[in-house]
Amino acid sequence: AGAAAPVTGLAAMPIAALLSTYGAALKVELGARALQEVALRVAEGAANKVRDDVKTFTGKETYAFGDLTSEAMKRAGLVEEDYQFGDISKSAVKRAGQAVTGDD
Repeated sequence: AGAAAPVTGLAAMPIAALLSTYGAALKVELGARALQEVALRVAEGAANKVRDDVKTFTGKETYAFGDLTSEAMKRAGLVEEDYQFGDISKSAVKRAGQAVTGDD
């Protein structure tokens, strides 16, 4: 069999010497990586929670622009059918007119 190649460079340094030489830099690098990983996990968790809450609120598996407003307007009784852009303004004008004239 062949002889093992001599160990050189960082691999030849005892771990204590390696850590004393590069310890501070390793701590900073590992700390920064750990912080990035934690931030990524928190952001992913928050995004998943928002996505799940939107599904629960709207009752829809996929979100389309305006779904939250549409569901909120239905729940508030401001629109009777599916919400469309401008319905809030129309409802506000209608209700203001009813308040002025006393009509229901």
